Amino acid sequence: MNKYTFIPILLASANPSRTSLFTITRCCRSGTHSTAHSGIRAFTTAQGLMAQQRRILVCSIGNPGKYLNTRHSAGHTLSNLLQETLAFPPFRKNTSYGGDVSVGRFDSTYTLFQSPSLMNISGGSVKKAWKAFMAELSNEEKGNALLVVLHDELEAALGRVKVKKGGSAKGHNGIVSCAESLGSKVGAVLPLTTLEGGKGGRGEGEEANDETHSQQDFCRIGIGIGRPDSRDRDTVSEYVLGKMTSYEKDTLKMESLPEVLAALEKLSAV
Repeated sequence: MNKYTFIPILLASANPSRTSLFTITRCCRSGTHSTAHSGIRAFTTAQGLMAQQRRILVCSIGNPGKYLNTRHSAGHTLSNLLQETLAFPPFRKNTSYGGDVSVGRFDSTYTLFQSPSLMNISGGSVKKAWKAFMAELSNEEKGNALLVVLHDELEAALGRVKVKKGGSAKGHNGIVSCAESLGSKVGAVLPLTTLEGGKGGRGEGEEANDETHSQQDFCRIGIGIGRPDSRDRDTVSEYVLGKMTSYEKDTLKMESLPEVLAALEKLSAV
């Protein structure tokens, strides 16, 4: 039987004013199928030890409803794992943000947000959340604040994590929608009509000449879901909208999660 144990440990970082969260994974494998060991535990820093650092809004994009637990919603899956591992409160609906939000009780470095929109029109909800997030910050915090979008990555092997800022959207309509809404120069709008909400691009009801449509670059963290051998469009669509298997979920938990935590740790350094 396979046994995996996450051991989150608080270690002093190079910056003496902060404490870093490192997740060390100990794993023993037997056989070829991976199963995650239950009982992830996390430690957070005491409020009195925390000093100001970069504030990060981590937005996951995917599909709601019956497509919530599919490969295309791997970003939401990782967001839930982050909430659990960082010992954040359960996600709760926030009217200002327009979706579910979770923020640490003692460490407010990260604010987790889950877009309620269909993937292809997620840009509008991400933009709204970003505006609400920025409205909560001081002028000093706004200068260093960072937007991170968690999404599935078809062009990466299962469990692999890709961190990127700018560059091509590589056909990912969720990223295209975010770029359009935020004014970031990422890819171009793809005229692709699917069950995910029609053409990629701005969110519903969002005007191109919106006076708040100022450029905002964002960092992307892609969660590898692999891809089918066939390049047939219908086959690929069926694959990404298919439910994740237990093996795939375990792989994201054991391989993707530690990498995402490490990436966020680096991004939070001012």
